Amino acid sequence: YALYHHLVLAATEVLVPRGSLDERWRLSRHFQHQALNRVCSWVTGQQGPLKYRQSLLPLRNHSDIVDIALIFQSLQEDRHRADYDHLAPFSKPQVLNLIDSARYAIAKVDRNKGTPALDCLLVHMALVSQAPGS
Repeated sequence: YALYHHLVLAATEVLVPRGSLDERWRLSRHFQHQALNRVCSWVTGQQGPLKYRQSLLPLRNHSDIVDIALIFQSLQEDRHRADYDHLAPFSKPQVLNLIDSARYAIAKVDRNKGTPALDCLLVHMALVSQAPGS
């Protein structure tokens, strides 16, 4: 959840740069986990709807953005396993590695704040969260 919330708050900063923290937190409630995952899958090479795919293609050449997307997908998959597969084993070293992955991706988000590449990713996450059927 840490990476999800960090991405969502970063997106709200792009969408309402002069908004208060309270306004950004309210806006953050409109984002959807699956929508962020869908955008990440488009960035990492899976096909997305044509209306989004063209503007996301350049992000596939941006290593930090691809890393953020891959880590988000991986963390969400493990979170689903932890939540829904009661027999899924999670060792302490594995969990510590997942925490390190989240921190690594959060650092990449912070390092790229204000760049066109990260802004593009975040705006798409907002758009897809609001799209019908997302």
